[in-house]
Amino acid sequence: MVLSLAALFFSVYDQPTSRTLEAGAVSSQTFVAPVEVQVVDRIATEQRRQQALSQIPALTSTDDALTDLVLRSLEASPLPGVVVALLVENFRNPRGVSEEALGRLIVEASELAPPEERAEVALELRTLLLATAQPDPQLTESIRSATAAAIPPVTRSLAAGEVIVRQGEAITPEILATLTAIGLYSPESEALGRAFVIALGAILLGVLATSPLTFAAERLLGRYSAAQLASLVALSLAVLLAQRLAIELSPNFVFVLLVPLLVAVLVSEEAALLWAVWIAVVTAVLVPAAPLLTLLATLAGALVAIRVVRNVRTRPMVVLAGAAGGVAGGVALVAWVLMGGGLTPWATAAAFGAFLAGGVLAGIVALGVLPLFEAGGDFLTSFRLLELSSPSH
Repeated sequence: MVLSLAALFFSVYDQPTSRTLEAGAVSSQTFVAPVEVQVVDRIATEQRRQQALSQIPALTSTDDALTDLVLRSLEASPLPGVVVALLVENFRNPRGVSEEALGRLIVEASELAPPEERAEVALELRTLLLATAQPDPQLTESIRSATAAAIPPVTRSLAAGEVIVRQGEAITPEILATLTAIGLYSPESEALGRAFVIALGAILLGVLATSPLTFAAERLLGRYSAAQLASLVALSLAVLLAQRLAIELSPNFVFVLLVPLLVAVLVSEEAALLWAVWIAVVTAVLVPAAPLLTLLATLAGALVAIRVVRNVRTRPMVVLAGAAGGVAGGVALVAWVLMGGGLTPWATAAAFGAFLAGGVLAGIVALGVLPLFEAGGDFLTSFRLLELSSPSH
């Protein structure tokens, strides 16, 4: 039994390729905001940062060796003193002289020379002077990086229930960042969480899976044979396998109410309650997207179905008990959504309908297989007793 459950859990959680989200890939499911949250608008933030960066020009740094070379050349040159003084003043500036400023400085300095010497002085300066303020890409990049980091992110509001990405739509980098930011997806924790849940879940639920047999050994073996109880456990595993397949179509189409419903009729209400808890826990683990919601709805539906079926006197009413369980589970689901959000009204209505349909199906199947257990498993039910005591029998 433990191996059977472990295989079920492995089939659910060991699917990294189907659950891994990547930018440019197609979303395998619809994601909605569980509550109202503020998320970073990456496009608007990047636009603001690009605007700030465009205002920072390329920065330069002064080359001291070139500065000394130019100053020594000026001191040894035969240029007019007023020209040399202007040039020395500019080249001794800590910011240096850039390539762009050098051309303007040559024109300004040559105009200080006598008119007849200006052309010769300008030619001499062009061969004598060098730009000492050289472009500094590293300094420019560090300043721009610090500026970009100082720009606060632009945020936008996501309302509770607002669709982030629909099934079949492409996942953009912004959508992926949003899902990660609000906790709907985490690539780092996915693999670790999957391995942890498979290992721990198989052990814990394996222990839980044996609880019906333990209960049977202590309470029921006086009235029922081991074969009878084993048949119920086998039925439970078969229903869980079918439920695992149905979850791929709709996680809210829960028909495992069939098991506690049958146990309530074939064995007792006490045993059915135990089976209900067991089935609800296992089913919740099979729905990793909403385990707590699945646990609550399944348990509520099972408890109501058990209560109703223990108070009916005719076989067709077993279907009604299943339907009542489906309604109870659907109501629990709707209550959860109203308190925490996460589904659109249409999705909530569809989930309620799926749960109701699962309950009705559980009732119909229970009604159909009940005679098989009575005849083949030698179970004596209240329905059978009433039929045997009937004068028309």
